[in-house]
Amino acid sequence: MPRRNKYKADSILIGSDLSCLIQAYLNNQTIIFENPVAPTTFEFLPLDFPVEMFNCNPMTIEMQSSNGPIQFGFPKIELWNRLLFVMSASGRMPFGLKDVVAREADGILAVKTKSRNYNYECSDVSRTTNRAKRYKVYDWINVRSCGKHDIEYLKTEDEFVSELFFYPSTRLGAKQNDTDLLIISVLSENDLHNFDYSETITRIKAKNVMLDQGIRGPRNGKNPTYPKSGEQYKYAPIKLEHDRREIRKGISNSKELDVVKEFLNQNKTLPESSYLYKFNRKISQRSLLRT
Repeated sequence: MPRRNKYKADSILIGSDLSCLIQAYLNNQTIIFENPVAPTTFEFLPLDFPVEMFNCNPMTIEMQSSNGPIQFGFPKIELWNRLLFVMSASGRMPFGLKDVVAREADGILAVKTKSRNYNYECSDVSRTTNRAKRYKVYDWINVRSCGKHDIEYLKTEDEFVSELFFYPSTRLGAKQNDTDLLIISVLSENDLHNFDYSETITRIKAKNVMLDQGIRGPRNGKNPTYPKSGEQYKYAPIKLEHDRREIRKGISNSKELDVVKEFLNQNKTLPESSYLYKFNRKISQRSLLRT
């Protein structure tokens, strides 16, 4: 029978995403992750998100869209990594990102890992659940053939293929100027099982969006009918190859900001006397997170 290790904690929060991590930090809670979901590289906090509360320097990301420059807020993955480090090093994240199952009964929180069971005596246990009815779908696309362009971001008016991010390719064998593509869609559960919203249709629709924005395939010689046809060159087709799909229950881009606003509306202040807060300030001063 697995050995049970007994511990005590003042307040425990059970969750899975960045908003839960923020909530635990602000309220000086111990956090236990069930099915943790890290932000992707292309998720950003709102421009008015107060990153200074977490000892982070404000940052604005600017990308080139078809309508000119567009700005995004602080990258969620940066705040996620910072708070993971701070919470873990401060002893507020005892199981890290391990796969655990937590159940509460009679004032005892039982936490089960693959190798051991743990019992926590805690009078304050809260759990956050994702009640979203829609899903965010991330389709990662390898751009095998495409002409040069300076567009980094495209936004459509449809929830299917809603956003397109072009980024420098990290594929093995990719050339220095090669770019790949991330497509973000917002779908219902029924849509996920409908071929009209499949990986194949996503790739086809993305190609059409690119063509509509003036993005073409690479040049393929001069057009023999020019100038009658109006096109000086011929162009090879754009070639897109679907790499993988990630599906997550839809989370609003402002959910993290809602957590902070709720904290401030309750007239709460950061527990500056806590070891957690002091440690976060120290690593900011000493640049321990600098790579």
